[in-house]
Amino acid sequence: MTVRLALDQNFPTPLIKAAKPWLGAIELRHTHEIDPRLSELDDWELLLALLHHRDGYVGMITADARMIEQAKELAVLQQTGLSLVVAERSGHDPVKATGLVLTHISHIVGQIGGKKSKIWSLSSHAPLPKGPRDYLGQLASKEGKSIDQAFNEARVDEGTLRRDPLTGRSYS
Repeated sequence: MTVRLALDQNFPTPLIKAAKPWLGAIELRHTHEIDPRLSELDDWELLLALLHHRDGYVGMITADARMIEQAKELAVLQQTGLSLVVAERSGHDPVKATGLVLTHISHIVGQIGGKKSKIWSLSSHAPLPKGPRDYLGQLASKEGKSIDQAFNEARVDEGTLRRDPLTGRSYS
């Protein structure tokens, strides 16, 4: 059975189309592809239009976090049983928002069902980088060694560092 979700205009069509072969029975369609008139509606009316659409939409995906701050939209969601996915805190970055949705879409679709409305608020944060020494410390700790001991056991000698493994030539 195909699970259909509408997408707002903030998700790049080429990325969504490129992901299609890996989505299986999940269909993501932009609201303007479903019906161009949808873009003229208030969000709560858009949800109602999706509920009544002949293709059977189970919800909507948006990057507009304001939808979960509007009483009317929340009430309509609760009344209709439709679900909402919000790519929140993606910094108005359509690639990041699309990545968030594609990362979680299989899990989300697995939880959609019945007449109970659900809302997923997806967010991401850019992790701080770590150095190899940080990870080496974790490995050393698991092995009951000091970082220096683990490093000294794993390090390669200077001659090996200078030699290109593909050509065998040494560089200074």
